[in-house]
Amino acid sequence: MKPGSLAFSKIAFYLICILLMFTPLARGGVQGWALTVIHIVTLAALTLFLVQKSLDWDWQWIGTPLDRPILVLLTIAILATVFSVHRSGSMRALLLLCNYVTVFYLVIRTVGSPEKLYGMARLLISLGIFLAVFGLIKFSGVKIFPWFHYDDLPDFGALTSTYGNPNHMAGFFEMALPLAFGLLLGDDKGRQSTKYYVPIIFLFGTALILTMSRGGWTCGMLALIFLGLVLVFKREFPRRKTVIALTCSAVGLVLVLLSSFPAVQELLTIREVVDTAGGLDGRMQVTKAVVAMIADRPFVGFGPGTFAYSFMQYQPASIQGWYNMAHNDYVHFTAELGILFPALMIWMITALFRQGFMKLKNPSLFIRGITLGAMAGIVAILCHSVMDFNLHIPANALFFTVLCAIVAAPETTKVKA
Repeated sequence: MKPGSLAFSKIAFYLICILLMFTPLARGGVQGWALTVIHIVTLAALTLFLVQKSLDWDWQWIGTPLDRPILVLLTIAILATVFSVHRSGSMRALLLLCNYVTVFYLVIRTVGSPEKLYGMARLLISLGIFLAVFGLIKFSGVKIFPWFHYDDLPDFGALTSTYGNPNHMAGFFEMALPLAFGLLLGDDKGRQSTKYYVPIIFLFGTALILTMSRGGWTCGMLALIFLGLVLVFKREFPRRKTVIALTCSAVGLVLVLLSSFPAVQELLTIREVVDTAGGLDGRMQVTKAVVAMIADRPFVGFGPGTFAYSFMQYQPASIQGWYNMAHNDYVHFTAELGILFPALMIWMITALFRQGFMKLKNPSLFIRGITLGAMAGIVAILCHSVMDFNLHIPANALFFTVLCAIVAAPETTKVKA
């Protein structure tokens, strides 16, 4: 890389970092103005990256296991947009998908050293610390930063921090918590790193509990169980016993704390949840209705971003309210993109985790640790997507994209012409 072009690559990297900080602070990035900023910042980062490549005249491609699945996904999304029942809405959704794909490859190409990767991971952890601390302050009733108090939203009685919904805040922490464990595993500073990361882990765990999100609790624990099981069989980590003990303690602490909350009654009587938009019975009815949608347009779907328009024809009369999401990302995306999507999702997950388990043999302790942490975070959000729509929240989708890039990035730079 030429000295003159190095600055462009650095600025592109910093813009991606700014994007990761901005979206959680902008109510999760769900509003129109925030989406516009996301597109502008991503376009600026891509432009600078292309300028750097032009100056170096280096157009070699760094392959990842997700290249072909992503190409198929984009092809399916474009076809679904062409045959969409609401083309303008599909164009906006397709643009956002392209934005995530761009961020994925920019992370692969601009985070070219362990130092930058560590810096990006520390940035996400620092952001999580702010969100947790501010969320605890806001949860206690103290009002600071009034722009983060949303009068147009109901009081959920749970920790929301800068987000508008506690379930989506839980989605962030269920990814950040395993990442903190991964950084602890990958740090070779011994007791010094343990003293630093353990309080962060407990802070994130506390924030996750206070979101009062059933899905967040369950999937956060599943992520930690996955991490602990991998460590049982992988002996390449010097502090594996310490982290296994911490993982077991964290899971046990969550279970003990849950028994102290009135919300645990919601778990104990889950079959008695009333038939409302947010209840279990209501969501199951919605899922059945979405299956009927899929049967009507199985091959090209209704088009990306059209669920809110299309579902009204299928919504059961017993379900009150307006459903703009299916509360299950898998059936939601299948309804919009067609029946090829589930097979594509299995392909992507298989390719990603195969690469991740290969990287757990990397000689670098840091690479092994951060890869395992990222994999556990991916497990959490994939499980949560069965019962919610976290992947429709730009802040969480970008976090998920970065975790996927961490796992998918090749161990060595394999260059294709």
